[in-house]
This record gives sequence, structure tokens and C-alpha cells, in this order.
Amino acid sequence: MVIIDKTVLEQKVGKFVQENNIIKLNKDPTEAYRKQLQQAMQKCEDLIEKNKRKYLLNIKPATPKINAYIKTHKENEPIRPVIDNTQAPSYKIAKFLNNKIKAYINLPNTYITINSGEITQELHKLHITEKYRILTLDIKGLYVNLPKQGIAQAIHHREAQGTYIRYQGLIC
Repeated sequence: MVIIDKTVLEQKVGKFVQENNIIKLNKDPTEAYRKQLQQAMQKCEDLIEKNKRKYLLNIKPATPKINAYIKTHKENEPIRPVIDNTQAPSYKIAKFLNNKIKAYINLPNTYITINSGEITQELHKLHITEKYRILTLDIKGLYVNLPKQGIAQAIHHREAQGTYIRYQGLIC
């Protein structure tokens, strides 16, 4: 638990917003985004069955909220932004599509971990001598905007290798 003065927290959030070039919008785009999703889902007839569409769209979506957690182990104690997107317009459809993609593309879980407890258990199993070093990396900006052209090229490459099953309507 971290106890911090409210004004100090607001300053840290303000600094984060400024450093990451986050701008305040004049109008909440949530409803317009929901409508765009609804239209896109209708175009993807082969991917999303008609009777499932109404369950995959948040009828009354809410703008995702940011929660700021303090990184007490870092210099100047910056914030770790955590976004609660469970009420966002795309939450249910993203979860649905993720599960659908997992069914067609087998990705190895070689570098995926659930939490720090799992990492600790796995590290204890290793036989580490003095000649080994463990490196940990703090990834900044993990969620970036991926270029559509690059994604399309990657999909076509996987398809050419036979490791990707073409699903009509997947890219709408």
C-alpha cells in the first residue's frame, strides 16, 4: 500500500500525460467508436455469427479510466498507468477475437508468464552458477500503435509458410 498526498499524485499523473504527449479531446468518442464497431461487426459475417453480435458489443460503454500506481522501486517514484477497459466498447469483441485467433494459430508460450510468483518458481528450478547472469528489462511503451501495413505483411508471410489459416472476413 502506498500513501501519497493527492496533489502529489495529480502532479505525477500530469507529468506522465505531458511526457507521453497525451491530449485531452473536446468530445468523448466512445459512442462514435461503439457505432463503428457495430458497423464493422456487421461486415464480418463469416467471422461473427449474427446471433452473437449483440452479446459482443457493449450496449452502454464507458470511457476507460486510468489508475495510477506508484513505482516505489524507481527513482522519483513515477506512476504505472493501468487502464480498466472492461467497460470499453471493444472489450467483449476483442476477447472473442483473441480466443478465435488462438484456436487457429498455435503460438508457443515460451516467454509468457502469468505473474511474478510464477517467475520466482521457474527461477528456483534453474541451476545457476557464477558464470550466469540474469537480466531483467523494464519495457516502456509496451502497447504501441502497430502499422496496418506491417501487420498485413506479417499475416501474408505466415500464410505463405502455411502456419496461418486464411479466414475470410478476418481483416475487415
